[in-house]
Amino acid sequence: MTTDQQLLFTIIIYSENSVGLLNRVSNIFTRRCINIETVSAGRSGVEGVHKLAITTWVDRATIDRVASQIEKIVEVIKVFIYSDAEIIANKINQ
Repeated sequence: MTTDQQLLFTIIIYSENSVGLLNRVSNIFTRRCINIETVSAGRSGVEGVHKLAITTWVDRATIDRVASQIEKIVEVIKVFIYSDAEIIANKINQ
């Protein structure tokens, strides 16, 4: 596999509920000309913490840089990156 191969990645962002957070996160993708395939937002299992899931086709190096930028947003608690293959393997192992 080459380093520039496009894969489907899911970024899971746990954050405080803050006005404009989705806009700031989407701007990070826009500045890099990365298309967001899907967005899902809602409450997590922890009170006061919200979950944002974004999927996109991109290479590993780019998604790592994007996640690093997202983690710099003050309201963001933690960012997780999963490839499509990792999600499928987790579902099979459950």
